[in-house]
Amino acid sequence: MKNDPALEYEGAIDTLLIALATQAAETNDARFSEGALQCLADQGRAGIRLLLGCLGHLVHYGTGAETEWLRVLFEQFIAALRRAKDHGADELLPGDLVEIVVARPQDHLMAGTIMRVYCVGEDGTADLGFESLVDDYVIFTVELAEIRRRIDSEA
Repeated sequence: MKNDPALEYEGAIDTLLIALATQAAETNDARFSEGALQCLADQGRAGIRLLLGCLGHLVHYGTGAETEWLRVLFEQFIAALRRAKDHGADELLPGDLVEIVVARPQDHLMAGTIMRVYCVGEDGTADLGFESLVDDYVIFTVELAEIRRRIDSEA
């Protein structure tokens, strides 16, 4: 039986993320360096989705001591993505809260569901996740016309 290279790749990323969280736990310092966060934020959209998906999966299913540190890394990564984006005053940004205004039954997303922006594409779409990784860690890509920014969104 052959090993699946994609699973091995994701497993290596998981291991690296757990190592970062373990280092933070051992030093009791949850502040990841700006350089490290910028390196993560400089990835393309697919890389960002992969990293956030791996982090989200580890937090959602985590039971170890590193889970809280992984959650902190996730939050810092979202903040770094927000800072890295050149934006106008009314532009949708990573970390913003949005409401689904067009139901997506195929994705089990109902109108009124509150989601969090992870990435905004140049193709009129955004990558979204649930407000809490405890709820779910799945990343959805939706058309910008299917969402509305929440007024109270201050990431």
